[in-house]
Amino acid sequence: VSARLLLEITMRRTSELLIAIGHAARRGTKEAWKSISREAGECPVIAASLLGITLRNLGQRKESYMQEPAFLIGRFLSLADTLHAEYCKVVRKNDMPPQLLGNALIPTAIQDPNKGLARMRQRLCVYQSWARGKKGTGLARWACGEMGKIATEVAGKLPRLRFSDEQQAQLLLGYLARSESKNEEKIEEGATN
Repeated sequence: VSARLLLEITMRRTSELLIAIGHAARRGTKEAWKSISREAGECPVIAASLLGITLRNLGQRKESYMQEPAFLIGRFLSLADTLHAEYCKVVRKNDMPPQLLGNALIPTAIQDPNKGLARMRQRLCVYQSWARGKKGTGLARWACGEMGKIATEVAGKLPRLRFSDEQQAQLLLGYLARSESKNEEKIEEGATN
């Protein structure tokens, strides 16, 4: 009971900050970090760790929940942000909107995962088309490929209702998770060469 209460309190108090941190990281600009105070910037590691520890106390091992639909949807949203940011860097000449696509759809994905994924698929067409074309970057193509894998993995496995607190924590951890940085660096190098 105490682990569930701790998870609920942690989610209520830190989810907005964790979403903002993930968004700033995907935007990759100094301006993105300006809205996050220095004091708040120190809390995400503690909050994310607390979410992981609490999930563990509820019997959910990292190795298992990283394969769950909620975590994968968080990764999908993060990859959508990566794709959108790449598009903005190249096509819009570094003119980024205030909110990237994946970040904007987190609340919808939490309320109704199927609706959130359906909206995302509709809005991704322009960016995926660009990424797969001649002017798409290696990182954008990689993000498209990873999103395709996740979409296949979660097909038919999403709950019909709102994600539970545990699933919301998994989604946030998925959104914050980084891919193998060596792979991303190689992809970025290949795109610039």
